[in-house]
Parts: sequence; C-alpha cells; structure tokens
Amino acid sequence: MDVLTQNAKVIPATVRGPETSRLRILLVDDHALVREALRALLETEPGLEIVGEAATCADALDAVDRLKPTVIRNNSVSVRWRPEILVV
Repeated sequence: MDVLTQNAKVIPATVRGPETSRLRILLVDDHALVREALRALLETEPGLEIVGEAATCADALDAVDRLKPTVIRNNSVSVRWRPEILVV
C-alpha cells in the first residue's frame, strides 16, 4: 500500500487523490554532495519527482513558491513551512 506519513498519521494514496499521486520533492541541504546523493537515490523511485534543490532556507522559501513541492527534505528545523507541505 502506498502511504504518506504526516505527524504520525498514515494517509493512504487513495485518500491523497490523483493530483498528489506523484510526490514533488524539494531537497534542502547546505551540503551539495548530500543533495546530489539524495537526488540520485530518489530519482530512481517511481512516483517521486525532484522539482528542485536549495542550499539555504532563504532559497528554499523562494523555491517553494515557484516549484510547488508536496514534500520538502530539509536538514534545518529553523523554518516554519506551510502546513500543506510535508517536511521530512
């Protein structure tokens, strides 16, 4: 079963609906090597789309408005992201 975990709650893919069946991921990390490795790993997975990368939280905030990710892989907990975006 395809699931998405948010705040310790499991949301089946059928509940998310077709518009979110492909997760749009924004990678945020200040280490380029980490972003490159995550991209290489995640791009091989069906249903995942890497829509962008950011090295700083400021760049990430700008990218969120432009790229409309559904998931942010973030190594910084200092930013309050929009509630509709899952941050992992």
